[in-house]
Amino acid sequence: MRITTELETRPGGQVARLTLDHPRKLNSLTRAALAGLVDAMREAQVALHWSLLEKVSKINELDPDVNSALDAILAGEPEAIRAQKRLCRLWEEAPLAESVHASIDEFARCYESGEPGRRVAAFRQRRRRG
Repeated sequence: MRITTELETRPGGQVARLTLDHPRKLNSLTRAALAGLVDAMREAQVALHWSLLEKVSKINELDPDVNSALDAILAGEPEAIRAQKRLCRLWEEAPLAESVHASIDEFARCYESGEPGRRVAAFRQRRRRG
């Protein structure tokens, strides 16, 4: 693995560009780890650009934005949320082939619980009404 840096000029000024030569694709979590290693996180806009953040909120909009995100998470089926958490941890550390196979198995297990069927039925019912 090799990390290279170069300065890039942008309309807002110069930005340090970090490049990581690694056989696995960088995902947001490994970028977060990289940012911690090289002390690259200086402002929220950098994290937003790297897709480490979904949104940057003004201080007076923070509570409503957090509540909106929590509402969306809590609206999900509990077992689906647990499965997503397990897979996120696995994809961070495991080899690609293992992660793909585990994802297929998790997907199949979700159908055993009946959650997908309930969600699809609710979606169809909403479409019929609306």
